Amino acid sequence: MKPAIALFVAIGCGGSDSPRSQPPADGGSAEDAAADAAPDASAPIPCATDDDCAAPEACIFEDDAWVCGPPGVGGGPSGGPCETDDNCRSRLCGCRVCSAACADDAGCAPGMICSDGACGFAPLDTDPQVDEIPLGTVSIVRAFGGAASDPLAVAVPCDAVSLTLNALEDSDDVPVQIRFDLVEAPDGELLMDLALLFSGVDQPLWAYPYPGWTVMTMLVPNSTEDRIAFGPGTYGWRHSSFPTDGGEWPDVEVEVTALVKRTERALDAGTLDLNVWPVGLGFSAAEAPDRADLQETLATVETVYAQVGISLGDVAYFDPPPEEVARLEVIDRDTGPDSELSDLYRLSAGREGFVVDLFLVRSLSGILGIAGGVPGPAGLHGTARSGVVAVADPALVTPEQLGGIVAHEIGHYLGLYHSTGSLAGPDGDDNIADTVTGDDTNLMWPAALNVSRNLTAGQGFVMRRNPLVR
Repeated sequence: MKPAIALFVAIGCGGSDSPRSQPPADGGSAEDAAADAAPDASAPIPCATDDDCAAPEACIFEDDAWVCGPPGVGGGPSGGPCETDDNCRSRLCGCRVCSAACADDAGCAPGMICSDGACGFAPLDTDPQVDEIPLGTVSIVRAFGGAASDPLAVAVPCDAVSLTLNALEDSDDVPVQIRFDLVEAPDGELLMDLALLFSGVDQPLWAYPYPGWTVMTMLVPNSTEDRIAFGPGTYGWRHSSFPTDGGEWPDVEVEVTALVKRTERALDAGTLDLNVWPVGLGFSAAEAPDRADLQETLATVETVYAQVGISLGDVAYFDPPPEEVARLEVIDRDTGPDSELSDLYRLSAGREGFVVDLFLVRSLSGILGIAGGVPGPAGLHGTARSGVVAVADPALVTPEQLGGIVAHEIGHYLGLYHSTGSLAGPDGDDNIADTVTGDDTNLMWPAALNVSRNLTAGQGFVMRRNPLVR
């Protein structure tokens, strides 16, 4: 399989050995010999970075070597989108993303790596593949009546189908809401201005923060191509925060990770893995695989998701700590970081991988299910939003009804909003073109016990782009 930027090769930048001064064989003068041995002043100067070149020249890729010369007329930096070499300052476009000469990863756009002196992307070793890119810790500081971070960015290659961003404030005791704001596409298009979204102005991208949460995830795209033409290059954004208690507005440190999902095949199918946690239901994790009612529930989920090419893969079962069962089998609906719901999600600490944690409880304060986010944290376990919860009391729901509830809540966790009404957009509709407002047969209709559970092609498009679907 051809790597994303297989054209990037090692370029030698060292000079050759100095010629020794010898009398010419034809008896010419020593001065003539020295002139013949002098370097050609017109020859290109080798370089390793732009710093090796005198302005306005740049370190460009020419004739299979990095040399100082005039930059490409497009002037695109490392990580910028491109169609031809001339679109890039370095005159090297690979996988529709501008490269640059580099000495280490720091000389490349975030998300790119320095390999053999050129910026590129990690090879595609599996298909699909999720590249995890730690972007470090960013400070959200208060200024000018609000709180925002410095801009962040990450580059994605031409085989990327989605970008997922996890932002985590890990103290759990800071009364702020973590947000994404001013999200830009590689071509500079503003995909989302959170202030406008809150004001009811529809945006190409939706990322609504939940009250009281100190972890947030954003999936790009979370709609179909009519709204966002996802493509290669560098995506930019900033983080903001908002006090949830009406008072203190502290500066916070947020750890940010980018997940770039990549594939060279048609993304028309995928597999979803689950960790199932029975809490106070009268059976243990060891007994769960032989429970006919639970297996009927999971079979219902699989039937619903088969409409969009998603099947259930590995299903593992886990017991909560015995001392926590009595407290967490009946959950209050408070979604703050100190709630029982958050503590239930935190039971997933220690789990690993791109797996959805599914908690089955006896009661959930008047509702039948809830998800940790739209979407939920992908690959993050043990946070205050890591998972989905559904009521599994047989006195309230049948196994088949529970399967519909679980499929609905995991749909949220993978990035789907309600098709109509609450948890939908400014006009009471979702952001996917082929869903119909008021269609109570759709899986994402707000009523949890609707009998029909249809999914549209557009909803499947979004679900399959989540890194949790492999």
